[in-house]
Amino acid sequence: MLSLSDAVLVRVGGGDNARAVGTAAMTAEERDTRAVAQDLRDAALSGAKAVVIVGGEPLMRRDLRVLLGAARKLGIGFGVATNGRMLVYPEVRRALND
Repeated sequence: MLSLSDAVLVRVGGGDNARAVGTAAMTAEERDTRAVAQDLRDAALSGAKAVVIVGGEPLMRRDLRVLLGAARKLGIGFGVATNGRMLVYPEVRRALND
């Protein structure tokens, strides 16, 4: 089992698809793939066993497969803080399962 000290949060920014009252449509500027990939490398070098990407809504990112692949190559686990709405799309589910 992972402890909190084994995982690192990686903020990806970007939009949110919740449309909740009182929240902004864009939580923060979406970070580019290279910047997020560098955070994944930094997490691995620091000894993290897993990363959890947080958004906006991380599952809305077009580079999701790239980020998942980068984490896999680094040998670290990958989690997503999501509201789950994007899971209705088969291509998103496939990206996570692959």
